[in-house]
Amino acid sequence: IPLSNPDRAQQMIDTGLDEIHISLESYTPTHHDQIRKRVGAHARTVKAIGELTRRRTHLQISLATVVCQQNLDELLKMVDCVRDNGLYTVNFQPLYANFGRLFDPRWYETSPYFPRDVDKLDAILDRLAEIRTAEWLVGNTVNQLQMMKVYFRNPNADDQVVCKAGDDDIAFDPYGNLKMCFWLDP
Repeated sequence: IPLSNPDRAQQMIDTGLDEIHISLESYTPTHHDQIRKRVGAHARTVKAIGELTRRRTHLQISLATVVCQQNLDELLKMVDCVRDNGLYTVNFQPLYANFGRLFDPRWYETSPYFPRDVDKLDAILDRLAEIRTAEWLVGNTVNQLQMMKVYFRNPNADDQVVCKAGDDDIAFDPYGNLKMCFWLDP
């Protein structure tokens, strides 16, 4: 039962969670649906956000948006979406390799989702860093946003950053499996 169902939304509120991140890839319904490859996904996601927002008392609702070619022009609009809907933050996740498939180290060269205009992306990431500093509507740290600029220029570079996934967060994959990291088994 999706979170757009009022009873399911209330059950989620009643769990006592402090914060929830909901994936919304684009401000524009057709773009979100195209990225998610599900017609109507945007409408269901927005409805779920509305159901949670109407019922929340303590729950901080944040958006999670994957940075990709299809939503570059809308990343700043995602901040507006957070502001306009009284949400907590938007957290930007850089697009990673072939989720759910065998890893190909050259995946980004042929991926239709990998951003090609890195100069434009750099300017957007700089603006997001400014917003983070001024309003805290962006959940990423300024350092994370700057590291994305390096990553999108060379996704295979070893940046010596230690992954801390699972230390303070968990994830559910699209099939409902609980994971400490998207790359580990449930």
